[in-house]
Amino acid sequence: MPRSDTQPAARAETVEGEPYLVSLRPDAFDALRLAHRDGWLPDLEGLEADLRAILPPEAGAPRRLATATSSPDMLAVRLGPDAVAQLSRRYGAALRIEPDIAFRHQAGPMGSRRLADREIGLSAAPTDTPALHFRIVDDEGAPIPGVRLWAEGVGLGTGGQAVSDASGRAILKLETRNPAAVRALNLLPGIGFWPRRLLRPILHPTPPGAAPRLRTLTLRRLEAPFGALPLCASAAMGLDRAPALTLPGARGVRVAVLDPGAARQSFDIADADCSVLVDGWTPAGAPPSPGGALIASAAPGARIEILRLGPAPRASELIDAIGWCLATGIDLLDLGFAAATPCPALSATLARARAGGLVVVAPAGDTGGAVSYPAAEPAVLAVGAASAPGCCPPDAPGAARQALRLADFTARGEDVDLVAPGVGLVLPTSAGPAPLDGTALAAAGVTAFLASLLQTDPALARAPRSRHRAHLLRVALLERCHSHGLSAHEAGAGFPAWDPLMRLDTESDCPIPAMMPDDQALPGNRLAV
Repeated sequence: MPRSDTQPAARAETVEGEPYLVSLRPDAFDALRLAHRDGWLPDLEGLEADLRAILPPEAGAPRRLATATSSPDMLAVRLGPDAVAQLSRRYGAALRIEPDIAFRHQAGPMGSRRLADREIGLSAAPTDTPALHFRIVDDEGAPIPGVRLWAEGVGLGTGGQAVSDASGRAILKLETRNPAAVRALNLLPGIGFWPRRLLRPILHPTPPGAAPRLRTLTLRRLEAPFGALPLCASAAMGLDRAPALTLPGARGVRVAVLDPGAARQSFDIADADCSVLVDGWTPAGAPPSPGGALIASAAPGARIEILRLGPAPRASELIDAIGWCLATGIDLLDLGFAAATPCPALSATLARARAGGLVVVAPAGDTGGAVSYPAAEPAVLAVGAASAPGCCPPDAPGAARQALRLADFTARGEDVDLVAPGVGLVLPTSAGPAPLDGTALAAAGVTAFLASLLQTDPALARAPRSRHRAHLLRVALLERCHSHGLSAHEAGAGFPAWDPLMRLDTESDCPIPAMMPDDQALPGNRLAV
């Protein structure tokens, strides 16, 4: 299209700038009004040229994004304040600039979700307060180093934290002289042990200058009956009873997992085969993916493909990944990341993905409050985390003792579609098997449930990928959910069960199917075509 001779002003100041997503608004009226005023119609090529003219050479070229359409319609770029002002003056209402926000993976070591942003304060307490001396050992009395202790209570400040040394000893210095203020004591070990949570512990402090009064605490190893399999989540949902073979003539199910594991470079649509996309979940030399392992164990017939995006990907990387999934025929996308604020560009991409038949499953968030994004989007299945009885020791943080319960950390509200096991799942990590929790793991369990439905349900297995199939798959999932006493306002349709007559048996090590009275099926809060 003809362009005005008026070019942007001189290059913007040399600053690192903030990451932005830049695109042209689809509103034709804004573009035509700009054309009438200045005599040119904006397009993506012209916008990219203007960005190159504004930015200093060291800033790097704008990156085009594959936004689930036949051609890119968005640019990712770092801009300083001057550049933003120049673009706004030139394009006016026809331009859309929004922050390229960062996302965080919603999973981590069991019991640590509420400590994600908390630092250890070893010297915050006054020197004249009593100290609590502990020795952390295993079942055989061997010391366990590196165990993080965290005391919860009123008025404790940051001093109620410590880490055990090589001899297993740890000293807690509180900001209070009253040890009864400690309402709970959390022990968060590394690989190979279950964490532990002691409620209302009886503590014997050591006065300043006195001989230490040592208390020994024992941690349980990751052995049977708890955590013997990463399948306790599968058993809780009845996936161990799902048919092992796919229906004759069924299409192969392809599942993509967005993983925070380190990659050689950020995911890029042009370099999808350069060790960034890993075919299968246990390739030689690849770091393990807990979510991929969970899906592969629960839906063994599905093809799992891991897209490694780094520890904190931005919206532009998620947009690229979703575009790649649509272009290559992915059926299910397990998107384990979340952010507190919405991203309109990502929302538009997710809407296009739903129209293309891609089913996106996302964690509701580990905030304990409102549902995070993109799970709050109507085009996404939002999954909260629940704790199933029998999957971990009863004194583990967040363990369910007698009945299914929502995890303390899970987001809740009307935007939640359903919940799934997300507490105390023993899965592979780069350092070895460890008990993990998080709504990202619950989302992976739901993704496995959907993969099993696609492989075995006659109405779905042979159907091509389409918006209609995605709707039928969503309905089939929510119809298999039961409340189990959970509030629909907090848990949506409830907990999925492969067997419609399944309940959680609290007397076994892992929940098993059993007869139960018919429960009212909840259709879900956000069932959308």
